[in-house]
Amino acid sequence: MKNYLAILRAVVFTVVSLCIINSCKKDNNNDNVGGAVVSGSTVKTTVTGMVLDDSNTPLAGVSVTAYGQTTTTSQYGTFVLKDLSANKSRCILQFTKAGFFNRAHAMKAAANTVNYVRIVLNSNAVTHTLSSATGGTISGSNTSSVEFGPILLLRQTEAHTLAPLVLR
Repeated sequence: MKNYLAILRAVVFTVVSLCIINSCKKDNNNDNVGGAVVSGSTVKTTVTGMVLDDSNTPLAGVSVTAYGQTTTTSQYGTFVLKDLSANKSRCILQFTKAGFFNRAHAMKAAANTVNYVRIVLNSNAVTHTLSSATGGTISGSNTSSVEFGPILLLRQTEAHTLAPLVLR
């Protein structure tokens, strides 16, 4: 009976070890996320869409880049990347515009078809003026807010205004 348990333990240990070793193999996928695709795992596709600001207004002049192609959104916030050679497992789109946070969007693009995306870019500058005597709350365009208490200065009788605060 002891021999049987020793053999069973050795078999279980060997199977588990082989599973661990096999699962730790290096991924041979040579795809480059941000630039041109190196390996043959690409699809030919078209990506189109609309870029909006955080109040759902179309954004013109947004730079849209994917796999070496770049375009700019129209006055209606729309863009088209035709005949894009994209990674078949993940297509990465980059969106940039001054005054807004940069955004990367990953999607699985279908071959030989038009893929649609809707992107929202958030403003990167929220400025407010607060009184140091009373403090205040800064609310973002979504549901976020930051509350500041009063700041005690040398003389509490004077109202001081803080310089504009930029949240990033």
